[in-house]
This record gives sequence, structure tokens and C-alpha cells, in this order.
Amino acid sequence: MLSAILFTCASIAIGQEIMPTLLILNSTQQAQCQSGPGLIQHEEDCCHFVLCEEPRGMSDRGWVFECAYGTVWNPTACACVLPEQNPYCDITACPTSIKRTTKPCPPVDTINATEQCCLESNGIVFTSVNATSYYKDNETEIQSCPIGQVFLVDDCCCEGDTFTAPNFCMQFNFDGDPPSLPDEIDQSNKSITNLLNFISVTDTVLETVPLSNRYGVQFKQGARLAIPHYNGAWFGHKFTISFDFRLEDITRDTLILHNGDEDGVGASIKIEFISCPEGLFIAAGVCGCDRVEDIVEEIDSRYMNGDWGNIVFRYDDGTLNLNVVKYDGTPGSVSTINLLSKEVDEPDPLKLGQLQKLVKQYNARVQDEIVSIKSDIATLKIDEPDRATDLEEIEQCLEELQGSLGSLETYIEGTGSPSYKEFKDAKKDVRMLKNQCKKTRKGRLPDPVQHQKKLDNFVIEYTKLKEIIGSLCEGFTKLCDLQNATHYKNGLDGKSDIKRKIRYLKRKLRKLKTAVGAEDPQVRAQGEKGAKWDSWIEQCEDCIAKANALTVGRGKRSAQFRVKRDDEVPGPNNIKQTKFPLVFGDDLVGSMDQILICLFRYPDSDTDDLQEMGRVIYSPPNE
Repeated sequence: MLSAILFTCASIAIGQEIMPTLLILNSTQQAQCQSGPGLIQHEEDCCHFVLCEEPRGMSDRGWVFECAYGTVWNPTACACVLPEQNPYCDITACPTSIKRTTKPCPPVDTINATEQCCLESNGIVFTSVNATSYYKDNETEIQSCPIGQVFLVDDCCCEGDTFTAPNFCMQFNFDGDPPSLPDEIDQSNKSITNLLNFISVTDTVLETVPLSNRYGVQFKQGARLAIPHYNGAWFGHKFTISFDFRLEDITRDTLILHNGDEDGVGASIKIEFISCPEGLFIAAGVCGCDRVEDIVEEIDSRYMNGDWGNIVFRYDDGTLNLNVVKYDGTPGSVSTINLLSKEVDEPDPLKLGQLQKLVKQYNARVQDEIVSIKSDIATLKIDEPDRATDLEEIEQCLEELQGSLGSLETYIEGTGSPSYKEFKDAKKDVRMLKNQCKKTRKGRLPDPVQHQKKLDNFVIEYTKLKEIIGSLCEGFTKLCDLQNATHYKNGLDGKSDIKRKIRYLKRKLRKLKTAVGAEDPQVRAQGEKGAKWDSWIEQCEDCIAKANALTVGRGKRSAQFRVKRDDEVPGPNNIKQTKFPLVFGDDLVGSMDQILICLFRYPDSDTDDLQEMGRVIYSPPNE
């Protein structure tokens, strides 16, 4: 959910990552949310505040945020302020998990003055990532300014008017006279760069769709529509995104929506068309509990090059819906053909066949590019033999990478051991063991011998998965090092076309290793770090040790041997934040129109009305 959260430079100076917790609002708090700006004081202390969930007054949920160390909540200013600005708050009574850092700033000549700054008050160095995001010292977590503000290196804090969303939806069309990009869209790709061109839709099926009756935007390769408004946005647990699209080449992969880095790496919201030998597939999802891909499904074969269609992508607290239709007919007589309608639970892992399909296609793209580059190098060796020695070094690097990709293909597609299928099966056994451990206090002890066998098997399969991921990472590192090597510079001097292909290869390899690496996730629980499966192994080893002890002394079950049950209540299925804007049409060869982004889930009936009649609702219906 996007809403204004007000901070002072003092709070940014601490550089913390503010993670909200869910709060069920009482009737008094709901009334305060409805009548106020959407931010209220926490009832327990003055060092926290509550962000009201939209629609205010109708939702009974809020999100508790902690003010930065050394600041308190001022309900009048609606901001975290220094203690002297709220004399009614006793900061010493506030519980806080934030520790203040005090150290001297590094020498001025050791930091990049255009991107970095240091606060004398605490010695923390801040590095600007983009206009609205930054990170502190050597941490990898990207933090964002409040919506509407920008990070200023000169002042070393976020400044500007914060944004308060008056509506639940943002809608972008291109039907002005003349057509133009809305101010909220990044202008760097506007039509004068010849990457984006406005096209008339008055003679197409879109003419009679109420939303799309004048102009659309045509993309050329390399174009994109980026919306900086959503830089670092916290989408919370509900949204609806809809847009019209036209693919002019369905043999290409098209990353049509994401909020990640180049090629969608690190995205937490994503829709991608993937061209497979069997037909056109779509990969879509959000990153809440696991990887970003939750759906990998084939699009109905009735979709052809040049057809206009519409996508409605909805998310509601763990439930994901994807509806894809094709507009059919002629102007004045338009109907929709359902191409795909899918509902999944985001916490559920991607099915084996779907993951195999995704990784296989990403792997094929990398392998195809290597084959193309090797062919170009072989030709160059014949035409210019004096380059042969340097070119052979490049070929060796590519052949080593091909070996890693071959091992990956065997691992993902294989049915024996070790293979990804066996890893999935072993993971199920370990999950059952973890659940069995929760029952230990009730006298149901896991069988130490049988469970140790299952755990040992999981360790073997997990070790192979890490080897596969490690080989991809190593290949990526070698490819990066190759571009700085002397034989690369000498062998490809003046050959910009081959260098461009190698840069493209590096992008695709990065995307592949990220997709495979998502199968070895990190622990996301507060206060814990490390790989999730390593954590599982430690828990199971501890459980088996306790089970052994309890088996030996069944009559003397002291408290020290009792396995603590997992009494944690699952939290809300919030979408992970990223530091990047929301991007549409990345490398799309085709057109788009009528982009709609709403911070609530469209009901099913309104989704049908949106796709069939272009009828839009701009606020959540009363439920």
C-alpha cells in the first residue's frame, strides 16, 4: 500500500530499515484513521506510529512502524521528531530495537562526493542509488525516501513534499491532443528518442473499448515505460494492475511488467511472456514468501502476432489471480476470448514442471547466445588469424560456461539422484520432520534413526543444488573478468558487434543464475540471517538430538529436553520492496495502452466488467 509516511532528516540519518508489523485496529483507532491523514499514534508508546490500511474506516488493519533511534512520534506534526519537539513523550521509556552508531566520518578524499555523504553526528556513510533510494555504509539493504521525496547528497537526507494519495488508482492513457506521456512516467524514452511512438487505435478493436479509443504507445527494442512514483514502493498485500497489450513477435521473450533491475533481476512483481517450442507461455507472480514466479502457464494458441489483448493481475493477502483475454472482432463489434485464467496461493512453491519449463528456457537463451558468439569468433579466427591466440582464451571461457549449463540442464530435467526432483522430495521429508518435532512435548517422538536418514539425504541433495548455483555464479564472475582481460581487449578490438553479444550474454546469465538461486532462499525472519535450508538442517539436527535424549530417558523428561513448539502466527503476505520503479514494456516489440494500477484487489465481477466493457472502479467497493 502506498501512503505518505513522514520522516525527518534525523530519522533518515540513522539509516534503518523500517519493517512494519500488523495491528488489528480497535473501533477508536478505526475512527481516528477515517477522520485523520492516515497516520495515528500507537497506543502503547510514543516511539511508534500506525499507518492505516486503505480504505480507511473500512479496514480494521494497520501497520506499526518504529521511529528511528533518538526520535519520537509527534501526532500534531504527524512525523517522527527529536524528543524536544514532543515534551510529552519520555523517550527513555520507549522499547527500541535500533542501536545508534557513533564513529568518525572517513576522510573526504575516500568517498565519492557526487554519490556519497557522511553525517558528522554518527559517522554513517550514505550512498545514493537513485533519486529516491540509498544504502548506508556497506549494507546491501536498499532503503527509500518517503513517497514524494528525493535523497539529496548535499544535505545527506530525504527532502521534499511527501505524497498523499487522494485516490486508490493511477491510470495512464495517451489520448491527449496531441498524445503525450503523463508527467508521472519517466520521460527519457519519449517519442523524440524514436523508442516510443504514439499510434492511433481508432481503426482497431480497441476503438470500441471505452478505455482505449484514441492512442496507444508503440515500443521499439530497448524502450520502456518507467514510473518513478513506485521507486521503493511498499505494495503491502493488495493490488490490481491492468493493461492492454499487443505483441508483434511472439517468438521473442518479453518482460512486460516488473519492478526489478535489468531483465527483472530482483523484482518482486513480474509478468513475462516466454516463447517456448510448445507455444507462448506467461510467467507471473509476486515475491512474498519465495521466488517471484508463481504462475508459469501456456497462453491459448488463439493469440497470434499483432492481436490486442488485456491482462488483469490481482493480489490479495497471498492469493494471486491472472486473467488474460484477447480482443476479437471488428470496431463496433468486439468480444473477448479468454486466453488464461489462473488463481494460485503465493506461499505455495512453484510446481516442478513449471520450474523446469522456466529454467529450461532461460538456459536455452544463454546457450543460444554462446553458440552465436562462438560462431562469430570462429569466423574471425579464419579472417584474422593474428587474433587466434587471444580468441582461443575467450573460447575456453565460453566452453567452461557451456559445461556448467549442461550440468544445470541435466540436474533440472533429471529424475535420478541427485536432481532437482529429488531435492524437492527430500525437502518434503524434512518439512515433515520439522512438523513432527513440534509434537515432541505431547510425547510423539520422531524416530531418530529414520529421521537421520531423511536428513542425511536432504543434505546430499541440498549440497548438489548449492554446487549448481555456485557453478553459475562462478561462470558469471569469469564472464565479468573476461571483459577486463587483455586477451578480450586484443582479440575483440574493433569488434563491437561481438562485444555487444557478450554483454547481452552476461545479462541473460545473470537472469538465469538469479532464477536458479531463488531455490536457495535466505531466511527472512527478523533477527535471523543465512540460508533457509541451512536453518532447517540445524533445527532438525537439534530435534533429532533431543529425540535421542528423550528416547534414552523416557521416564525423566526434564524441561531442558523439551522441544519448543513453533507458536508463531504466520504474518501477512506482504510483497517485498525493491529499490526500482515499476516498469512496463521492457524490450517489448509491440504496443500498450491504458495502464491501470490500483492499491486494492478488483472483485471478480468488476474484473469481468473491466476486460469486457472497459468499466473502471477507482476505489474499493464496500464489502
